[in-house]
Amino acid sequence: MPSKLRRNPVVLAVVLGFALLALVFGIASLTKGPATAPKPYTYSDLRRSVQEREVKTATLKPVLGKVEVELKDGKRHVVGYSPTDEGLAERLSSAGAQVSVSSRGSFPWSALVLIVALLLVVGLVLYLQRAQAKAAGAMNTHTKKAEQQGALPSVRFADVAGCDEAVFEAAELVEFLSRPEAYRRLGAKMPSGLMLYGPPGTGKTLLAKAVAGEAGAAFYAMSGSDFVEMYVGVGASRVRDLFAKARESSPAIIFIDEVDAIGAKRGGGADGGQSNREADQTLNQLLVEMDGFTGNERLLVIAATNRLDTLDPALLRPGRFSRHIHVSSPSEDGRLAILGVHAKGKPLAEDVDLPLLAKVTAGASGAELAEMLNEGAIMAARAERGSITHEDLFEGFLRVVAGPRKASAMLAAGERETVAYHEAGHVLCAELCPTVDKTLHATINPRGRAAGFAVIGRSDRALHTAQHIHEQLIYILGGRAAEHVINGTVSSGAANDLEKANSIARSAVEEYGLSAAVGQVVGVRSDASMATADSEVRRIVEDAYRDAIALVEEHREQLERLTQALLAAGDIDHLEIAAAMEGSTVAARRPNLAPLPDPVEPQLEEEPVATPRRRLWVPGPAAGAGAAIAAFRAERDRRTAGA
Repeated sequence: MPSKLRRNPVVLAVVLGFALLALVFGIASLTKGPATAPKPYTYSDLRRSVQEREVKTATLKPVLGKVEVELKDGKRHVVGYSPTDEGLAERLSSAGAQVSVSSRGSFPWSALVLIVALLLVVGLVLYLQRAQAKAAGAMNTHTKKAEQQGALPSVRFADVAGCDEAVFEAAELVEFLSRPEAYRRLGAKMPSGLMLYGPPGTGKTLLAKAVAGEAGAAFYAMSGSDFVEMYVGVGASRVRDLFAKARESSPAIIFIDEVDAIGAKRGGGADGGQSNREADQTLNQLLVEMDGFTGNERLLVIAATNRLDTLDPALLRPGRFSRHIHVSSPSEDGRLAILGVHAKGKPLAEDVDLPLLAKVTAGASGAELAEMLNEGAIMAARAERGSITHEDLFEGFLRVVAGPRKASAMLAAGERETVAYHEAGHVLCAELCPTVDKTLHATINPRGRAAGFAVIGRSDRALHTAQHIHEQLIYILGGRAAEHVINGTVSSGAANDLEKANSIARSAVEEYGLSAAVGQVVGVRSDASMATADSEVRRIVEDAYRDAIALVEEHREQLERLTQALLAAGDIDHLEIAAAMEGSTVAARRPNLAPLPDPVEPQLEEEPVATPRRRLWVPGPAAGAGAAIAAFRAERDRRTAGA
């Protein structure tokens, strides 16, 4: 079959239809009875043959109104007769003919051909209609979605917490949309686009809705994947129609979530970018539409992404997405504000301390904090309590960071003790390393995929020194070191620990320049440099592991007390950890979110990079940043009050 027919399903269907029709007609012609005699044999001839007793056999077919006769000379004839002629059978029988009556008719080949032809025509019409509807749907799906999303969002800046700097930058765009005259007098033009980037769950979509809600602008939200289609040119058409719809509703905001789906760098493939022409055409159309803005248009394009480094430079240049706002994980004050927003409408018990929750959840995103409160509410409802208690929120916190408890998990003989020593090793190293945050909670009750785990407090840290990285590795490898000291061997329970340790060590070597052997050069990918980097990663991890073993051996007694506390209760919190470290016990145990002491950044007695093997540094006085934080907050409050 020619390739052209295989590529065109409509032509293929027509050809197959005609072929089927030809086959049906051929079969009909082959099964047709023998040709009649040149001279017609009439009913009068039949009567004459009866009178002359020339008929040998006769078959009457009343359904068809025909009679088939065989003469004594061997000739066969078919003659039509009237079914009301009841005397025909008697006359044939009296003339010595063998008479039979058949109630079956001949096969209606003409009716079959007609039915097949009609079915082919109907099927072809339905196929064409379906293909046209699919193409039309691919072209117009975004239009229906945009028409439904043109309403004014109910979200306001008061509903956005934890990203004050981003809100401050976005508030200026609200002024552009709501009071453009104040800026036009000075010759200012509204930015064409705003790019929000940052980790997932930090509130980028919520911030975009708040801008539209505060400005009273129509909000058109689409994902970058909504523009991607298998038909070349469909994505570009969707971009044109979306911008046209937004211009009709001015002032309006177009929000494109996950813009990296259509805004990735062009020409990155081995074929020079030819393998994804549809995505390139869609991106080109987006660039053209943003270039077409005028100073009088009250139209703003907001995009969000988690991967700013993958976007095409033409998309980020001035005149398009000229403003870039980093929406990062919230600080302690931001986390407290987020908890307050999501705690509205939830009955909290008197023992709930939201500031304490904000302190011990450093690094959590707004989505994680919201999920923690929601899980706490679910736990309270499950227990049929009238309010959300401290234990409910703590259980919600553990479910977010580790997953639900697995009550049916089974451990082999001796594995529970191994898990207890492993987690006690983590806890011990965290308590003894001065720059590592202290342990918030440790458990040997399985949750998620972990047989046990330890949760340490996470402080807001922007910089990482060589000492902090070294002590962080000691904490991570403390569980494996405890297994080695107690059992003389190690288990597979430290697989995740090794993965984390190697990742941190590689970042220290290849990104932070904290290796004396590699030096200040980062990003080099020659064979020699990669071999050197691998050697340094191994050295850093091995140094930390040896220090972890030394630390566990030196404090073997405290390790045993922590292990016995875990085996007795299954869960221990920071108060019980402190008591075990001091040799005392806590009478009543309850899940506790007690404030943890802030980690200190010790003064180094010598440069750690210069030593062939790191040792445990002695902590010195902490260098506080209270003045800088106070100045930052004062400046933020001043700008907010001025706005």
